Amino acid sequence: MHQCSHVTRNSANKLIVILVGGSGGLLWNKTGITILSSPQVYGVVGIYIDANNTMYIADETNAVIWKLSSNTSVPTIVAGTYGIMSSDNNEFYYPQDVYIDKKGNMYVSDSINNRIQKFINGSLNGITIVLMILRHMFILLIQTINV
Repeated sequence: MHQCSHVTRNSANKLIVILVGGSGGLLWNKTGITILSSPQVYGVVGIYIDANNTMYIADETNAVIWKLSSNTSVPTIVAGTYGIMSSDNNEFYYPQDVYIDKKGNMYVSDSINNRIQKFINGSLNGITIVLMILRHMFILLIQTINV
């Protein structure tokens, strides 16, 4: 797992991410260069990079999870419906964070719905595995669950 130390947008509305920590040091960029330029990806609140160097982005404004492979600059939606916020099992209401386990399962903290959704490897429908009161417990919870 890699920790994101800084996410911002420059004057050209390009996402800039600087990563620190994790095993093997910095994988995506060391200088804060632009790695994603998409006006569609706007409300970045959580980022996770898996063992395959694929970036997953929780976008609370658009209520989706984006996937960005290291060999492309075009993100794709892997969970949620762009611009639609709901409590359906395939949608979110302000997703805050994302985590991918070793089996490829995706976990998303869904803020307003007060839940953590698990998407079994490639599934479009999530399963509520935790109803929560405080969304900040997500990282601690995922690190303590043997996933």
